[in-house]
This record gives sequence, structure tokens and C-alpha cells, in this order.
Amino acid sequence: MKFTEQHRSTEEIVKNIKEILELYVQPAVEQHGGEVNYVNFEQGTLTLQLSGACSGCAGSMQTLQYGIEGMMKHHVPEVVHIEAEHDQHSTVDPFYQYDDFYNYTDYENY
Repeated sequence: MKFTEQHRSTEEIVKNIKEILELYVQPAVEQHGGEVNYVNFEQGTLTLQLSGACSGCAGSMQTLQYGIEGMMKHHVPEVVHIEAEHDQHSTVDPFYQYDDFYNYTDYENY
């Protein structure tokens, strides 16, 4: 789904960005309780909102830089840079919850 046309309108570029987010990015981050939403595209800079488990997660910046940015630049050549905003209203804790199972002391009988 790579578009190599030159001089596309902003509307066409944004439509392509949203398609890539829906088809490739969302299914991957949803597996971990995250969500990535389109915010803005202006002068080659794509702004996305990270919410759910992605908001505040240290790994989300790596996902953004090494996963999403590379994919977007490949499929949407007009994207030069990606910025992220964290959802300040997200109620999802991006960290693993404590589990009593991992705090056992009876190793011999396990």
C-alpha cells in the first residue's frame, strides 16, 4: 500500500496515514492494551496521541520511533518526522500489576 505519487493533497496524505494506523498500527498496539490516534499532519510532521497502556509507557517511545515512524515513512513518503502526545486523561496503568503468584517462597514444592 505504498503511495509514490508526488504532490498529493493534504487530505489524501491524511487519509493514507489513517489507513496505515487502522490496518497496521492499531492491531499491534491493541494486543498490549494501547491505542494510537491521529492528531495532526503539518509540513511533514505527523502528531499522534498515545493512550491506553501506551500513555506513559517508556516502551511506547521505542515503538513510535522504531516501529510506527519507519512504517509511516515507508508507506507515506510525505511523513518526515513523528511526534507523540500522551493522553493525560488515560486511566490505564501502563505497568504490569503485582501478582501474588510471583511472590511465593515455597520453591521446593512448585
